[in-house]
Amino acid sequence: EIDILKKEFPHLVYCLSGSCVEHGFETRLIDLKIPWITGAWLNDINALQRIRNLFSQFEYLITNSIGSHIPYAGYCGCKISYVGNGYNRSIEEFQEIPLYRKNPHLIDIVNQELSLESIKRKFPFLFNDILRSKKIEDWSQEVLGTRYKISPSKVAELIGWKIRQKHENSWEFIPGENPGLN
Repeated sequence: EIDILKKEFPHLVYCLSGSCVEHGFETRLIDLKIPWITGAWLNDINALQRIRNLFSQFEYLITNSIGSHIPYAGYCGCKISYVGNGYNRSIEEFQEIPLYRKNPHLIDIVNQELSLESIKRKFPFLFNDILRSKKIEDWSQEVLGTRYKISPSKVAELIGWKIRQKHENSWEFIPGENPGLN
């Protein structure tokens, strides 16, 4: 699949989650001679902005896993295609993850949800040849709840902060108007 993609697209980039980098999965990419970049980390305060900046640079996203990267990429206008056979971890792999160590009853449920059959049933629109893949902006906006989005000024009002617009897409606290906030 990679060799076919290399012929179709002049620039390929792997995006790995912070967890994948943490576990050394990037070393598997060395032989493929494809550059890679780290996407989001679980506790990264700037993860959403980083992902938006990244996905906005690409027309296509090809993935072999189901996750939040799909609606985020779709929201940014990427055409998305799923490749692979689903991702079923072994019980040993699950048991390395603290959540599943504490809740082993979830392993079978998650494994079933990540099976290829389940993915095809729930997301049939992801199974296209990459060159025939379509934008999924409407679906992505619905999944991400954009119709419920509240403006920064309204959020600040609801939690009692006094803010002002700094630049077109940024805000700042009004100095001296927010006791307890620095």
